[in-house]
Amino acid sequence: MTREDASPERSTREDDVAAGYDDLSVAADDGLDATVSPWGDSHFQNLYAWPGTYPHLPPVEERDVLLAGCGRGDHVPWFRERDATVTGIDASAAAVSTARDGHRDADFAVADLETGLPFDDHAFEVVVSNLVLSHVADWTPVLESFERVLRGDGTLVFATIHPEYHRRNWGLDRYAERTRRIVDWGVADVPAYYRPLSTMLSAVANAGFVVDHVAEPTPTDAYADANPERYEAAMAAPQVLVVRASVTG
Repeated sequence: MTREDASPERSTREDDVAAGYDDLSVAADDGLDATVSPWGDSHFQNLYAWPGTYPHLPPVEERDVLLAGCGRGDHVPWFRERDATVTGIDASAAAVSTARDGHRDADFAVADLETGLPFDDHAFEVVVSNLVLSHVADWTPVLESFERVLRGDGTLVFATIHPEYHRRNWGLDRYAERTRRIVDWGVADVPAYYRPLSTMLSAVANAGFVVDHVAEPTPTDAYADANPERYEAAMAAPQVLVVRASVTG
């Protein structure tokens, strides 16, 4: 469920992505339904978005990896199994607390991507951002921060909600305009943004990256069993967009 304008009595909470994901993280401790959960145990994440993303990652063995928007640390084991050194950041303090408790072999910090990354220049070889950028109003400072903390041969890979999904799901009739909606997760309301594909890719290039690869993955067969309606919708029109880009300088 989405709506364009927050009601006055809920506007403060709805405007705060971190607060929304704090609520979602606390609710996950009691078991969120996998059909609506935003975390790694969700059908969408586990059977569609993540399987569609990791094949496009560069080699991560023994490399310094930043998970930008690490959430509760769901994907940390995948990287640690490959001997990557993992640092995770997230705006949700509740999610980071869970990540720290569950993954002692990685470092975590609470940080808002939109206000800059708390790391030195060229600190990482790979930056991975999984389903985070759709909640960011202005991609420019975020992508510039990614470029700053990557080394000269570094790689950025991000997955985001495909603009075609937002257009269909939100009933948008204007292609070129960035559009904000409030997404109702049941236990939390979180802002999200539609923007056209050209705007996305231009922002990546303008931040100092060369776009290496763009993918529109299809869901796994297991997704059809877990959520047949959502599976059929994803086969009719993509719901996930994956971009891999390299630092130019």
